[in-house]
Amino acid sequence: MSNFPETPPHVPRLDQACYLVICRDGSGSAEPRATHLKGHLDHVEKYWTRYVTAGPIREPGGDALVGSIFLVLADDLDSAKALMEGDPYITCEIGRASCRERV
Repeated sequence: MSNFPETPPHVPRLDQACYLVICRDGSGSAEPRATHLKGHLDHVEKYWTRYVTAGPIREPGGDALVGSIFLVLADDLDSAKALMEGDPYITCEIGRASCRERV
C-alpha cells in the first residue's frame, strides 16, 4: 500500500443532499442491460455533475452483474427520482430500484 499518501486528501463537504439509489436486477436482465448500455452511459455522462459515484453490483465471487448502485446529488427525493427515471436502465425495468433519502 505504498502508493497511498501518508495523510488523506481533504474532500470538502457537499452542500447538496446525496441520495443512494440501489437497483437490483430481475431474472433475465443480461440482455436488456446489454441493449440499453449505451443509453444508460449517455444519461450518466449528460448528468455527470449530479453523480457522486455509480457502478455495477456483483455477487461476491461472481462475474454476472446483479444490479447497480448510484449516489446522486439532488435537492429532494422527487428530484433524485426524476433524474433516475431518465436512465434507460430504470425505464426498461431491468429490475427494481429503491431510493434512500439523504445519505
